[in-house]
Amino acid sequence: MSLQPSTGRLPRRDLLLLPLVSLLTVVLMAGFAELACRVMFPADETTACRVRDPVLGYRNKPGCSDTLKAFEAERVVNQYNDCGYRSAGSCRPVPAGTSRVALIGSSVGAGHFVSYGDSLGTQIGERLAQECHRPIDVQNLSATEYYMKQTQARATEALKLKPDLLVWVLTPYDVQVGDSDPPTFASTAPSAPPPLLVRLHSLLLTSRAFAVGQHLYYEDVASYVPLFLLNKDKAGFLYRDYSPSWTERIATFGRIDGTIADAAKAAGVPLVVAFVPQRAQAALVKMTPPKGVDPYRLQQAVQRIVEQQGGHFVDATPALGRTPSPASLFLPLDGHLDGHGHRIVGRAIADQLVDAKLPGFSECSPLSSTASAAGTPDGS
Repeated sequence: MSLQPSTGRLPRRDLLLLPLVSLLTVVLMAGFAELACRVMFPADETTACRVRDPVLGYRNKPGCSDTLKAFEAERVVNQYNDCGYRSAGSCRPVPAGTSRVALIGSSVGAGHFVSYGDSLGTQIGERLAQECHRPIDVQNLSATEYYMKQTQARATEALKLKPDLLVWVLTPYDVQVGDSDPPTFASTAPSAPPPLLVRLHSLLLTSRAFAVGQHLYYEDVASYVPLFLLNKDKAGFLYRDYSPSWTERIATFGRIDGTIADAAKAAGVPLVVAFVPQRAQAALVKMTPPKGVDPYRLQQAVQRIVEQQGGHFVDATPALGRTPSPASLFLPLDGHLDGHGHRIVGRAIADQLVDAKLPGFSECSPLSSTASAAGTPDGS
């Protein structure tokens, strides 16, 4: 019996089945990876404490409490006082012998994804209480996604609290977004479905597995910093020669700072701008910067503007730079400071406030800022 020679061609059925099997395998593997990452790296970033506000976009409900968890960080509880600020004490007038510090700013100032005890606002209060030997009440009006328009409005609100000191916690991101419109609540009205590519891109951005992969890649500072610098718009503040867009952003900061400084001066309250660097910027302090890059360029420009307009400037960058690995004090993907970073930054800001001999704080005596930055028992 003779055998038919093979033609080398797959049956037509296999030409369809093999790609389908391969696609199904990829989908199953991706689904398993996504499920595993969501179990191993849980996250919950929803909040029930926000209410609409015509100026700020939103504000937090007085007396409300919520729980947040980033997949890169521990679960934290946010509790808001009788004015809706993330502060332990009441916003009512302080008793005699107590000094009040009002903080304004965005998510870093608010201590986003950080426990209240570790947050820089708490650390500033505790450090000043040690150095000034009196109770310090900190009213933290900072909040996530508060841009310069909201910060300016919050400054007016903060000055009504009769603080002894107004501190604006400023980051490069705040300068980048400038006076953008306030965040809005998602509309509940039905809308047309977005194009397929837009939906796929959105699916990728919300993938926990993709986020974990980015986290692992960004942990390596030698890989993360060059990648960050590729985005000339986002990282433009690190270059010695500013682009027109960054020149405009700095001018916008100067205009907002001038308005806040005038209001603070009229109220007889010292204004301090406390600069907190971003992760790539802090990492570059320990590296040899590429040609044309300067990790101190932005804060130098900010300091000139602040001091020309009658304010005071403090910088947390040197304190972070004295640690063995500044970049490790930030969440690699999210970019916010972790609890240890907040403790270092908060205490460094407080030490510089005391060093500045501001009215009402001139009799205070600073503790060792070196111990605070290095993470010794005093700064742990």
